[in-house]
Amino acid sequence: MSAVLSDGELTLLGLLAEEPRHGYALERVIQERGVRAWTSLGFSSIYYLLDRLKGRGLIEAESAKATRRSRTVYRATGAGTAAMAEGSLAALESVGPVHDRVLIGLANSPGLPPGQVRERLLARTAALRERRAELAAHRSAGPLPPVAAALYDHADAMLRADLDWTGRLLDTYLKDAT
Repeated sequence: MSAVLSDGELTLLGLLAEEPRHGYALERVIQERGVRAWTSLGFSSIYYLLDRLKGRGLIEAESAKATRRSRTVYRATGAGTAAMAEGSLAALESVGPVHDRVLIGLANSPGLPPGQVRERLLARTAALRERRAELAAHRSAGPLPPVAAALYDHADAMLRADLDWTGRLLDTYLKDAT
């Protein structure tokens, strides 16, 4: 593979390696599987990424007659399937840097009023709990293949760890802030 695939490219390429799909079918699968819970892949970027993959020879497109209009169906090429396998295997062992925006706020917090810092961290705690509840509701909507369940488990574990960390931060460093 000549260049590293972005997370969005690798995600789409994996879906197309499963089976050929048109753009709206990709969006439907992305929603059904809760892909946006573990990667940033906006609806508006799907066709842009498909064009990039096509330009690199990793997918091919053909027009297929749909009910009333023709749709472009995308499928992974042999090179695309190989790139997806290589990228996915590399992703399985990767450990990326933590780029959570809360860390910037925390780094700058000594110059902020402690009461406001505490208030925002309490709001963050509520948002994390809400996100966990949304994730649990989405996960329990129907039976999931083991890999999809593992993806949800990972997202929940990260949210749970973030909640624990935020709670310790509030208890330890900001307990006197009002």
